Amino acid sequence: MEEALFYKLLDYYHISLEEYDYLTRPLTVNDIKDPYLFKGMDEAIKICQDAIKNNKKIMVYGDYDCDGIMSCSIIVKTFQMLNKNIGYYIPSRYIDGYGITLEKARLIVEKKYDLVILCDNGIVAFEPINYLKENNVQVIVIDHHQQGDILPKADVIIHPFISNFSSIATSAGFCSFMFSYALLNKVDEYLLILGALSIISDMMPLKDFNRDLVRLASLIYQPNKFLQIDLLKENDEFDYMSMSMKMAPKINAVGRLLKTTKINELVKFLTSNDKSIILKIYKDIDSCNENRKFIASNIQLNMDDINQDIIISIYDIEEGMVGLIANKILSTYQKPTIILTYDTHDKNILRGSMRVPQGYDVINILKQCDDLLDNYGGHPFAGGLTLKKENFEKLKEKIFSICQNILPQEEKINAITINVNDINLSNCLLINSFAPFGEGFKAPILKLENIKTSFLKLSKNQKHIITKTSLTSQIVCFNIDKDFFLNNNYVDLYGTMHLYKYHNVTNVQFLINKYFLNHEE
Repeated sequence: MEEALFYKLLDYYHISLEEYDYLTRPLTVNDIKDPYLFKGMDEAIKICQDAIKNNKKIMVYGDYDCDGIMSCSIIVKTFQMLNKNIGYYIPSRYIDGYGITLEKARLIVEKKYDLVILCDNGIVAFEPINYLKENNVQVIVIDHHQQGDILPKADVIIHPFISNFSSIATSAGFCSFMFSYALLNKVDEYLLILGALSIISDMMPLKDFNRDLVRLASLIYQPNKFLQIDLLKENDEFDYMSMSMKMAPKINAVGRLLKTTKINELVKFLTSNDKSIILKIYKDIDSCNENRKFIASNIQLNMDDINQDIIISIYDIEEGMVGLIANKILSTYQKPTIILTYDTHDKNILRGSMRVPQGYDVINILKQCDDLLDNYGGHPFAGGLTLKKENFEKLKEKIFSICQNILPQEEKINAITINVNDINLSNCLLINSFAPFGEGFKAPILKLENIKTSFLKLSKNQKHIITKTSLTSQIVCFNIDKDFFLNNNYVDLYGTMHLYKYHNVTNVQFLINKYFLNHEE
């Protein structure tokens, strides 16, 4: 099967043998693009060098998600390496909201900072930046978000599109890493790994330089070299899977749940050289992440809403959890979903997230509800919205009307058909040779066809499928529709193949993500 699977994979990704060779070519840090391809990078470096030389007061203002944390930490660590300690601030989702505010700009001036670097925010912060400039504070913006028709009056803007670096979207963490490369005049491996983590966490397309940086991170990683990375990944291999499924969620959990400015401890965790400090802060990170998992797994869904064709519900949960809950419901029920919660400071305001399956467009739907919303944004498959509680029932009625008039596209799953015996180490390693997988280059979907349901074994609690197919391989599916498997004889299973370690033995897992009745039984 291995050779046949290889050519099926080439066909699946629509790439030639030569293109595969290029994607999997050996990489070194010399393959990283020149940071000065960013228009404005030279000016940004001159401003920073002058600030260091003249002992000016510098601060970095970041964001509360993983990309913002990585960006801020990369810049703080870069200055530390140049023996320059600088201030930093990660805003609280609940106290400050997103991005620099006029209030914080005034505080920066009051504290007599000479230079402010805004990372993962700033591209639309017109009023705060104007205030800083009016008070003789230099401003560098390192951002990747959508810009408006007018740009803020910062001294320099480092942005993948505005700086003519590329037409491929990337993370603020990548831009910050390139800034560090230019300022240090070398590539630092630890900062490279943080930049790669930001690409994965912000779901940037794994193409060109994004893909190269994520691959390089996996290639240069060494156990016991970077304590923070080892703690975040736990016992997992360091790869795109551990970055997306374990490391980034831990960092994001803090910003989702903490309602204080203690989120700034994350920057200390990532930039400290003191083992005791790193271990102490990690305990808090891990505790916060366990709390996130507990909330997500124990939320009691409103079944009256779940039984509707469109799911719109209010839950009294932390604002940072609404996106996770909406994702969970969408993946389980494949219905347009809006999950809302109450504003921290005003219970008459609702804030929430919308997720939709294929065939729907979040922004198009929310645009039609503009008269009922205070604010909204996002992209076709995911978005955020804010509204007055008094408009909830009207919004619900309007969303139902809009979505019921949309005929969702029939889902066509592009998959490679395999047999149960093909779930093995050699095939899994072959698939992984195409890695890293992520946005724009997903792990290949595999299909097990015409599987007898009696072959599949339920877990003790009857909620999952866990079926051994050999001594070192298994088929797994979490949170199944038990009645579906009990009432049908043959099913088609769609999923992905992964490596995992159990008692220091490498095993292979076929992880089911969709299942359907086989109509040819």
